[in-house]
Amino acid sequence: MVNKMADDGYVVIAPFWQIHDTSPSDAEVEALIRNSITYLETRNDVDIERIGLTGFCAGGRYTMLSLPQIKEFESGVACYGFPYTG
Repeated sequence: MVNKMADDGYVVIAPFWQIHDTSPSDAEVEALIRNSITYLETRNDVDIERIGLTGFCAGGRYTMLSLPQIKEFESGVACYGFPYTG
């Protein structure tokens, strides 16, 4: 998925983690995603108008939660996102 979006000219953020303890909070993940965007904005080789977001499982969930809230995302694909219960 990331390669396909990159082939279409996007820089893609793809949250991924594998943990067996407590999952990060929504606020922690949102901060991580926003900090990633802030970093990408500093790079001359990134078209800030073409930032995408994708994720599988928990990453899909955060893709679904983030796309409508973070205006910088032009494109996104959520795969296997689990439900929001909070």
